[in-house]
Amino acid sequence: MELEIRGLGKRYGQKAAVSGVELTITPGVWGLIGANGAGKTTLMRMLAGILAPSAGRVLYDGVDIRDLGEAYRDALGYLPQSFGFYPEFTVTDYLEYIAALKGVGRREGRERMEALLELLGLAEVRKKKIKKLSGGMQRRVGIAQAMLNDPDVLILDEPTGGLDPGERVRFRNYLAEFAQGRIVLISTHIVSDVEYIAAQNVIMKEGRLICSGKTEELLGAVAGKVFTAAIGQDELPRYEKALRIVSMRGEPGGRVVAGRAAAGGPVPLAVQARARRRGGETMLRAELKRILKTRSTWCLAAIALLICLSSALSTVRQVVKYIDHDGHTEIVRGIGVYEENRQRYSVIRGEVTPELFASAVALHHELLELYGTDYDIPPEISDRGLGPYSPVYTWIFNAFSDEFGAALTSADISPERALNYYQERLATLERTLREKYEQTPQVVEYALDRLGEEEGNFYYSYGIGSTSAFANFGLCAFLVTLICVIIAAPVFSADYASGADDILRCTRHGRARLAAAKTGSALLICSGVFALCLGAFLAVMYLAFGFDDITSAELLQVAFDPWGLDAMGVLGLIVLSAALSLLATCCFTLFVSSRFKSPLGALALAAAVALIPTVVRMFMAGGSFGRGFAAAEGNALNWLRICLPSGGVSLTGAMMEELTGLRFLWIGDLVTWSPYVLLIAAAAQLPVWFGLTVRAYCRRSG
Repeated sequence: MELEIRGLGKRYGQKAAVSGVELTITPGVWGLIGANGAGKTTLMRMLAGILAPSAGRVLYDGVDIRDLGEAYRDALGYLPQSFGFYPEFTVTDYLEYIAALKGVGRREGRERMEALLELLGLAEVRKKKIKKLSGGMQRRVGIAQAMLNDPDVLILDEPTGGLDPGERVRFRNYLAEFAQGRIVLISTHIVSDVEYIAAQNVIMKEGRLICSGKTEELLGAVAGKVFTAAIGQDELPRYEKALRIVSMRGEPGGRVVAGRAAAGGPVPLAVQARARRRGGETMLRAELKRILKTRSTWCLAAIALLICLSSALSTVRQVVKYIDHDGHTEIVRGIGVYEENRQRYSVIRGEVTPELFASAVALHHELLELYGTDYDIPPEISDRGLGPYSPVYTWIFNAFSDEFGAALTSADISPERALNYYQERLATLERTLREKYEQTPQVVEYALDRLGEEEGNFYYSYGIGSTSAFANFGLCAFLVTLICVIIAAPVFSADYASGADDILRCTRHGRARLAAAKTGSALLICSGVFALCLGAFLAVMYLAFGFDDITSAELLQVAFDPWGLDAMGVLGLIVLSAALSLLATCCFTLFVSSRFKSPLGALALAAAVALIPTVVRMFMAGGSFGRGFAAAEGNALNWLRICLPSGGVSLTGAMMEELTGLRFLWIGDLVTWSPYVLLIAAAAQLPVWFGLTVRAYCRRSG
């Protein structure tokens, strides 16, 4: 077994951090010695496979470590000079998490973890959160994770920082025993760390290896050139001016004590068998546990739930005024409004026939003959007589128009003409289509072909579709999506920023499987937040209104309905599009997170993209300040808006707006209905962004 370094180099612009390193490392303890800034850490990061070299190769038993991939990482243990950790994890949580990444079996991992905790003096703090440990103890946790998989190649960058003298001795003795048949490489600028245990030492200066050899050989090379003396503190400035002093150490009484190995035998390993058996905690479970340990995740989920419950309660707690039989105003609140309206509109419940329109118009005309105008009809008469038919009068207003396109009310048409409601509705839709898409006749042809497929009468029953539930659900879905973006944004980028990624990427499963587990766990948590919060909203709606609304979608202002939906079908479509868009948006956010080192930068970009559909709809493509749908610019903007990951969740209602907006998209002669594109685009983006996220994480270097 050997680790062969051939012409290894790393450049950052014009600066060479490491240059032309040639070395063959065999089993045993090797010391990598050099001053701070000599290039030790850069070299070790390349040996660990987390930093791509600018030149040269690293071979493990004759094979490039980049080609070995998982097999090399399975044999590797690595402790970076500084590493990040998850603040909410206890010592045990963290080591169990790393064991899952290293593929260590649960039983073997626990046995080895116990041995390392005892060896490193961490047994008493195993249940303590890492963020509450001292810097020295945190360093010991780092050493424990590096040795958890009983590696063949152990790379330790400044491992003894924070250890007291006794612990250093124990650790050095442990490494001396551990190195039997293994490669152990320790970098340090403290010679005593490797003086007694390193069989071979390598010295670096300004990114190059200046010499290497056995400890005795290196000491012999400087014999007669380096001297040790005890001097008084007041004499130090004079000696510093006259001589080249390479190290200093204060001792009580001004005396220097020569270092030697501590007495006592080596510390036995509690577990000698290799701990690389599979079947430990699954990657997905470990990642779910990690994210759920984060307090911010629970806080954000609680905020999302509170928003949805508040919106649901505001939907139910309506206040409506009615005029009773005596002409007095009656105020009805909350669920009573729904019950009152359900009873009020029971006269038109069921199939909406042409005769219903004729009778409603006839009743209106009778009251007009008695009182003259609508303003002269007494409020109590209008409320009791015309009130139960108010939905019918709204449908008439939307369907009938004169030769100039102006809408007509029930007062403007005869009962006989009201019998032609369905024909008049189609004629008005055709006129609207020709006006809206005057420059794109292929759109008109596409829509009219499908409008002609409508058969039969509509149905109506006062229910959830007649309330503000659909609009409020869309608003809640939009806000929950933004909260899930906040949850997902730091999944990768926070590891980059803290340095935790340096350890994770050196583990057996630290590339594609880790990226897939991180992405999958984040999506599962965001799906859970969506299901909990929007499920709570729908549960309140069900308890208040029930889910028995059979109202045809056309009576809910869905002008174009090739699917023949009713109110519950519309609700299902809104929920489906919101769920797909939320998942697509979270996948995109995770992709951004995998490319950004700053969590705030990742969040800013992901949130900006999530808001684009709302901004485009409100201010550009047909919004309050827009240019109209039929213009080529409007079509292009609508393609952009709908095909973005968050196309199905926006402040303006998303799917419900598409259903009621009579909106079509086209490319040349190819025409389609915008809800089709919204659903297909969101579903198609899920595997695309998932795959790109895994790829971006695997290709990341340094």
